Amino acid sequence: MEKEPGAIEVRLSRDLTFLSATMMGIGATVGAGVFVVFGFAAGVAGPALLLAILLNGLVAGLTAITYADLGTTYPEAGGGYLWVREAFPGPVAFAAGWMTWFGHMVAGSLGALGFGYYVAWALEGEGWLGPLSRAGAAIVFAVLATAGFVAVGYLGAQTRRRGFGVVGFAKLVILGLLVAFGLVATASSPVNRFEPFFAGGQGGLLAAMALTFVAFQGFEGIAQAGEEVRDPERTIPRAMFFSLAVVVLLYLAVAFVALAATRTVSGLSAWSWLSGFGTVAIVEVGRQVIPGVGGPLLAFGGLVATLAALNATLFSASRLSFAMGRDHVLPTTLGRVHPRFRAPSSAILLSGVVMLLLVLFSDVQVVATAAGLAFLLAFILVNVAYIRLRRTHATVRRGFTAPLFPAFPILAITANVVLVGFLATQSGTGQIAWTVIVLWIGIGLLLYYPFRGRKDIVKRLPKRIDVATLLAAEAQPIELAKYRVLVPLREFDNLALVRLGAILAAAKSGELALMNVLEIPRSLPPKAIRFHYVDERIKGLRKVEKFASGFAPDTRATVRIGHLPYEIVLRTIEEEDVNLLVLGWRGGRVGPELRILGDTIDYLVARAPCDVVVARTRGMKETMRSILLYVRSEEQARGAAEVAATLARAGGAKVSVLELGEGGGAAPGAMTVVELVAQAHVDAQVLRLPVKNVVEAVVEESGKHDLLIIGAGDRRALSRAAFGPAEDDIAAKARCPVLLYRKGARAASAG
Repeated sequence: MEKEPGAIEVRLSRDLTFLSATMMGIGATVGAGVFVVFGFAAGVAGPALLLAILLNGLVAGLTAITYADLGTTYPEAGGGYLWVREAFPGPVAFAAGWMTWFGHMVAGSLGALGFGYYVAWALEGEGWLGPLSRAGAAIVFAVLATAGFVAVGYLGAQTRRRGFGVVGFAKLVILGLLVAFGLVATASSPVNRFEPFFAGGQGGLLAAMALTFVAFQGFEGIAQAGEEVRDPERTIPRAMFFSLAVVVLLYLAVAFVALAATRTVSGLSAWSWLSGFGTVAIVEVGRQVIPGVGGPLLAFGGLVATLAALNATLFSASRLSFAMGRDHVLPTTLGRVHPRFRAPSSAILLSGVVMLLLVLFSDVQVVATAAGLAFLLAFILVNVAYIRLRRTHATVRRGFTAPLFPAFPILAITANVVLVGFLATQSGTGQIAWTVIVLWIGIGLLLYYPFRGRKDIVKRLPKRIDVATLLAAEAQPIELAKYRVLVPLREFDNLALVRLGAILAAAKSGELALMNVLEIPRSLPPKAIRFHYVDERIKGLRKVEKFASGFAPDTRATVRIGHLPYEIVLRTIEEEDVNLLVLGWRGGRVGPELRILGDTIDYLVARAPCDVVVARTRGMKETMRSILLYVRSEEQARGAAEVAATLARAGGAKVSVLELGEGGGAAPGAMTVVELVAQAHVDAQVLRLPVKNVVEAVVEESGKHDLLIIGAGDRRALSRAAFGPAEDDIAAKARCPVLLYRKGARAASAG
């Protein structure tokens, strides 16, 4: 493939698969909504709660179609705010971001309050609340939980995405058990009658929809992570629709079981009975339908779900305020990364402070309704922006195109407006929620307009000058049949490692792939990295590529931006069908492991499907005269011999194959290795040493040579160490540069 000399490709590493994106959507959706407000919603709607859930699913689904279209056309972190930013002048974009940010923060405070009420309920049952009321204790614990998560986020501690998946799976299992036992209960005893179906009237139906709408917006989180999704054109819409469908079916099943199987006293209806339990109504359902452990199991699920919701919403809120700070629509301090903690610490802190203030409301119904109202208003703006973008950007390539345009966005706007209008006329909860929203909008107006002149009001926000301008539009085609050597570089001064990789690639007329991984903290979207950081990597790689081309004419260099360096390396091996991975090692040990890329060589060596070379290049000569080869495993012999022969031929070196035997006895196979080396027309010999301590003997002999090459041990040894216990020990103590070789699990695809 012909390419411009010195051209460095910059690519985002996308690590969200369909499964992980789907679990992200489900995990963000199944939270405080079902575990905290379910009892209140049942109380206001009665059996019509089933219809409220179905209608909310349809309303959310209409907006999900818009998000799927825009998310595959503009797959960037920020979601709705960025799309409105693209379509309208600054004030409209600000309003969309301002409302979405508020929605996430209110949803976070709902999670915190839910956690507080669960803890207070448990303590109250044991008589441990003292002078505090349940509501007062709930606020205390909600504040403590929120402050804890804010502190952890401010300090840059990162939650692994796998953790979100595990928590989401746990919530599904717990609710699945509730449904299963509940269906058994309904089959074995009389079912409660769903009469009157509209127990709360049409107003009760709409009130339940508004109260629970916050429990349907998890698909928005998938769009927020759009630039991290693999194959976004297919994955984003599938993950959105599938996660929403799973959630709606699950909610319907839980509601049916609760309304049908719950037993009451004094002739109360099931929905009135559940309403009396308030925030812990789902625990009462579990206590009744799952013998023995139902109550504790659902209480545990509620604690996990509410904490997970708090964590996820704080994460989303801080990302959004960070993006708005970078766009100068919020104070620029919010768009900065803390130099020490490498996190959007100011954005996290401000989002957390607002959540703490919202927690003081203590009324769960008001908080849940305000969260739903904020998202309804934001979704209206996004749908309007979508209609405009479809008309002004008609030729843009789309991965998913919403059918029957503009029918679905118009229906979504209409449905959202109906709910918004209902809340404006609903006395009590609805009007209080509107009051909160109006106050928040007023704060936004006071914050936004004084800093902007009238001319700025009608202008669109300027285009960002950031790393996005450097990103390759799409990956360049790669000739997979070609032998390929991958060299990940943490820094650009290890030219000996680059030369080593180039020699091994050129020997097979293959390609040398140089890669630098720019690690981004989990709390930041990949494109949040500053332009100059990437530019520095490009300059460093360009220098290294120029050096490598003197040894391997076919050299390619890439900067990969992502969250987990070692996972990025492994994915690159799979995507590019890499034959040999060459890693640099500084030498010595840090704990029980060798260090690379800020994580472990052991992790990469154990999981890489290709052949692996790890080299300590300090002191390595450009022209070597003597190479010592030590390999005990027949499985590793051929590959290690080939590497030794290639390096010896490049420098005219002689290879000594070490054969150790106690009392002078010869270990088998050394002569075979010599013959393998000799086939490459390299001078090779067997060096026999009688020894009692293998490690000491090899270390002592290594001081007489320019390079020590060590083949990995047998498979049993590899289960306990990267290359084998003895081999790792020898490498750490060797008195010359060291190269360790390990044969990959799969055969080379070329060469």
